[in-house]
Amino acid sequence: MEEDRTFSGSNDLSKLSDIIESFSDKNNVNQWDLGASLSKDHSVQVDKGEAKQLKAAQRSNITIRVWNKKGLVGTTSTSDLSHIGLKKAFDGALQASNYGNPNDVPNFSPSAKSNLPNIVKPIKKFQGIKSLLQTLKVAEEELLSINKSIINVPYNGLSESYYERIYANSDGAYRYIESSQASLYLYAKAQNKGCKPRSSGSIRIAYGVEDLEINSCIKEAASKTISHLNYRPIDTGNYLVCFKPEAFLELIGAFSSMFNARSILDGLSLSTKDSLGKRVSVQGLTLHDNAIHPSNYSSSTFDGEGTPTGNLCLINSGILENFLHSEATARQFGVNPTGH
Repeated sequence: MEEDRTFSGSNDLSKLSDIIESFSDKNNVNQWDLGASLSKDHSVQVDKGEAKQLKAAQRSNITIRVWNKKGLVGTTSTSDLSHIGLKKAFDGALQASNYGNPNDVPNFSPSAKSNLPNIVKPIKKFQGIKSLLQTLKVAEEELLSINKSIINVPYNGLSESYYERIYANSDGAYRYIESSQASLYLYAKAQNKGCKPRSSGSIRIAYGVEDLEINSCIKEAASKTISHLNYRPIDTGNYLVCFKPEAFLELIGAFSSMFNARSILDGLSLSTKDSLGKRVSVQGLTLHDNAIHPSNYSSSTFDGEGTPTGNLCLINSGILENFLHSEATARQFGVNPTGH
């Protein structure tokens, strides 16, 4: 009888491909791939100096794709990384392959074994729930003390996380990455007598709690909130508008289908196959999707198909220059997958 166990670390993740390979041998399967991840998280929230919510979680997930003898693919996902759970997932993917779409069959990325970009991602130690709680209590207290108009901090949170992720396939590709991250958000509420309450906040992200710019987060949340108190009507006219980075990202996200090759093939995009090289915005707009930017704390060196990530120019001086491609869409467009 085979041992039933649960995976819980990088040494275990590296064994996943061996286990799936053993299942494929027993079932005469020649082609498979997998993407798996492990993560653990701590997070706290406070309310007027008291703990409001304390959470700790550990998560695992794996997605398995199996190609049958007819070349059709089936996919399953599970959070059960025990031997029994993995076998059920593999068997489920193999059964699902019988119902695969013969008109849209994905394959391995041609770049799944190419060199990955070299990025530095320091791994920070966990501070623990108690330390997070004390840090957030102090931050809330300092924010409330800056101005008497700030009456409370209704939304706040401090968290730390760590994750590991792999991609592997039957062709010998193997990718691994690990990362840590911490985040702080403070959203204050202020009110002057005879005026409507106003709220605003600030967020900071880093690789670890010790790297978070907590003081600047407190000052920015206070400054934004207080500045909204002296509101007044605005005269009708033409004004130059400057978007905050967060607002600009939301605006771009609303039009993201124009860059998505899958959306184009499905007829759900503003773009078509012939849109590349055409003007889509003012000349002053250049847009890059840079998955490995140094300021991106969630950066990854590979995507879900094992394709290396990088810096891809989408719009160059108003001209649409590239689409985002998976292996399947890249094959239909006659280009390479983009790793996004």
